[in-house]
Amino acid sequence: EVFSHLMRLPGFVLALFVIFGLQTVDRSFGPVLPLFVAQVGVDPQRVPIVSGVLFSLGAVSAAFGSQLAARLLAHRPAKRVIVTGTLTAALAMATIVVAPTLWLVGAAMVAVGLAIGVATTTIYSVAGSLLPADAHATGFGVMTTASLIGLAVSPVVAGFIGGSGLRIVFVADVVLLIVLAVMVARHLRSEPTSVSTEAPLADS
Repeated sequence: EVFSHLMRLPGFVLALFVIFGLQTVDRSFGPVLPLFVAQVGVDPQRVPIVSGVLFSLGAVSAAFGSQLAARLLAHRPAKRVIVTGTLTAALAMATIVVAPTLWLVGAAMVAVGLAIGVATTTIYSVAGSLLPADAHATGFGVMTTASLIGLAVSPVVAGFIGGSGLRIVFVADVVLLIVLAVMVARHLRSEPTSVSTEAPLADS
């Protein structure tokens, strides 16, 4: 009954789509990154360590992004933070598509991790503000499920479309991030400053 009630909240459903989409992007380049770095001139013997460093840069940047989100939400509306984060990640992904050097790929990975960390933390805050007091456990369980599904599906889909060209994976990520930004821009209500736990942030 609680689950059915949550699924009737358009704002919460929107948050689930955004969480799923961000996690899908965040893990999409895992299967193709080692092959991709080889294409930008990395010596075959150094591909494993370089790929590991790039993964770590993305993860550490995402952690910093999660912390940065709280500061941004103290001064900016959640809608702006999420849209800016997703569009920044899209721009960084587009940079990876055309990156001529490993250094540029690394810088773009840092930007992607930071932006996705900000956007993910913010959308969790938004979704949490929509939950009734007696539905927090169920709500966060559903959000975690959406996140885990994104993590599980993403490598399979990326590996499948990557067979047609490694850069296609990053292009698909750019498209998905832009779609998420448009969804949030159109359906998330504007707040004067930070996330409120009192009033819904999405159209119902």
